[in-house]
Amino acid sequence: MIDASDFTSVNSGKASFDDVYNRPDPRGFFRVFEKLDYSIPDRACPVFRRLIEARRNDPEEQVRILDLGCSYGVNAAELKCGLTVDELARHYRRASLEGVAPEDLLRIDREFFQEQQLDPNLVVLGLDVADAAVRYGEEVGLLDRGLVANLEAGQAPPAVAEAIRESDMVISTGCVGYVGEGTFAAIADAADETPWVASFVLRMFPYDAIAETLAGHGLETEKLEGVTFRQRRFYDDEEAEHVRKTLAARGIDFDEHEADGWYHAELYVSRPPELVTAEPLDQLLAPIALLQPRLETA
Repeated sequence: MIDASDFTSVNSGKASFDDVYNRPDPRGFFRVFEKLDYSIPDRACPVFRRLIEARRNDPEEQVRILDLGCSYGVNAAELKCGLTVDELARHYRRASLEGVAPEDLLRIDREFFQEQQLDPNLVVLGLDVADAAVRYGEEVGLLDRGLVANLEAGQAPPAVAEAIRESDMVISTGCVGYVGEGTFAAIADAADETPWVASFVLRMFPYDAIAETLAGHGLETEKLEGVTFRQRRFYDDEEAEHVRKTLAARGIDFDEHEADGWYHAELYVSRPPELVTAEPLDQLLAPIALLQPRLETA
């Protein structure tokens, strides 16, 4: 049985892309992940938009999102600018950007993203341990505030705690498995009011301990049943076999989804219990479920 303490061993069997996660700009990141059809931000975006809509009391209300494991701000680009992963990858493939110095690319991207801002009432804070990636996201304006910290060990540092104090929602599209309940506890402890949490979690990672932690802070966690979300293709057969063995250790059938050659994630959403009772997750997301062909329905 795999629990959060085994995250390191589980991750050791995944292909490593450490060399592109923390560069001064995301060109290398997109070159690598475009080849693997990385697309979980695209699949997550309509879900996040629906949850943001539900979190708002009126269309003009500001909503503060904390993107956990924000990297270069890809989720922010989707939510604030309406850009897909493929569109971002095409942007960074442009011949005119080949050989451009990182400091010049910052200026180019600042203008590029500013021209495409969609929601002035959406504030996105980004939290990650990758300082260069966070700095990029903040300097080009995708992240309204970039935070660099590892919260697994305990309480958030004072500056980080103050920044996330008024967060309305925490989102993540691949961070769980690198962080566990310690990070979510630190965020909940720092917040004035426990924010909603929406996590896309690879099926190879358990979420029970995080759900229990959030329950201790007054939130009820639901899993969206019968739906998975493709994250990216497997790097090679060795990575696929590792996932097969890891899922088997959790009593999960690889052939149910991952045999198609992709990592599959599930959606967990944590909200106050009275809201869950009034509108369960499947009902809340019903307006988008039939409209999004990018959802993989079991």
